[in-house]
Amino acid sequence: MVTQRFWEIGCLLGVLLWPTMVFAQSATFMDVYNRFDELYQQKHYAEALPFAQKAVDLAKKEFGPEHPDTLVALHNLASLYRTQERYDEAEPIYKQILAIHIKTGDPVDAAGSMSGLAELYFDQGRFDEAEILYANAIKMWGEPQGDDVYHLSVALENLAYIYGQQLHLYAAERLYARALHLKEKFLGPNHFAVGLTGTRLAEIYAARGRYSDAVRLYDRALKIITETSGPEHPNTGNTQNALAKVQKELGQYDEAEALNKRALEVLKTSLGDDHPDVAISRQNLADLYQRQGRYAEAEALYKQAIASLEKSLSPNHGDVGVAFNNLGAFYFRQKRFKEAEQALSRALDINTNAFGPHHSEVVTSHDNLALTYHAQKRFGDAEAFYKRTLVLREKTQGANHPDVALTLRNYALLLDSTGRSDESKELKARADAILNR
Repeated sequence: MVTQRFWEIGCLLGVLLWPTMVFAQSATFMDVYNRFDELYQQKHYAEALPFAQKAVDLAKKEFGPEHPDTLVALHNLASLYRTQERYDEAEPIYKQILAIHIKTGDPVDAAGSMSGLAELYFDQGRFDEAEILYANAIKMWGEPQGDDVYHLSVALENLAYIYGQQLHLYAAERLYARALHLKEKFLGPNHFAVGLTGTRLAEIYAARGRYSDAVRLYDRALKIITETSGPEHPNTGNTQNALAKVQKELGQYDEAEALNKRALEVLKTSLGDDHPDVAISRQNLADLYQRQGRYAEAEALYKQAIASLEKSLSPNHGDVGVAFNNLGAFYFRQKRFKEAEQALSRALDINTNAFGPHHSEVVTSHDNLALTYHAQKRFGDAEAFYKRTLVLREKTQGANHPDVALTLRNYALLLDSTGRSDESKELKARADAILNR
């Protein structure tokens, strides 16, 4: 399913630092700095840029290249570039700041600048590089004080997101739980950012099958987000959607349907009928109707979601590929295999181009197509896709992941159907070994 969006993200993007005032700054420096800050707060980023650069030049001249106020000016210049997605210009500045902090030997400052560089990589989807920096920064922070409590919580949350994408759910859960505790401590128990982090931890609970825990946390998050964002805000609608999905898993269909419909109306009113979040809500309601056997209503909603995503994003956007995957899975469950094959093939093409050949959505597309060909007794096509699915799962999830075992068992069933029992036994043994670890 498409990742849900929230509209007031508490993070370090665009956080400005102020000069230390330890040494007297010249009137010229402070005039330039104040003008930069004024324009930045007004989101006049292009106009703010020359003032940010001039503040760096004046700070270097007045205080020296490694003075704390110079590093503040550099940080703000890098933040300005990052806000404008000018990542190539921001990166060397973040690296420069980090090198100076490492040189001066202050672990807290080094942790902060390391996390800043990690966030730059995170923004670009460079998760492997971000993961290493976040892990090191978290160790260096230890038990921080003051604003660093919040900064650490952001680092923990972003690293948890990376682990979640890697399906390291237990590790993600631990980090989200710690981030939630720190945000409650720093911001108070009813702050929007606390509610947002609560939804992310609840999502991990749901992924691990801890549905009752997920409902409890979503309920609390929904109260916080409704209070802080308002009952008609997209944040509220998205949280209602998330809670409804878990209620569906618990078999609470009436509650899930009512909440999902409220979410859909909130999102349509606040964002417009063709917004991607509205498409997500339609797909969630379609999933519920499918579970209840209301197939005509479900199919109509799946198709509406695809049409609106193609209109609002593009026909080849990754969210469209995910929506086609959902439609293909719907057709498969109804044994409408030709329609399933068409939708899943379209999903595979879109997802490969949008996400790259090793993304989890691409793996899902391969696996679904293998099952679809298998169901049609097109054993040669099915075997090719099972093999490709195994390669991708082992590469992205590890050779001992339970999903690998599931693919091995499905592949073994195909081998049984084609009279290759010895090969089938070997695959079943591998699957059992994974599941019995």
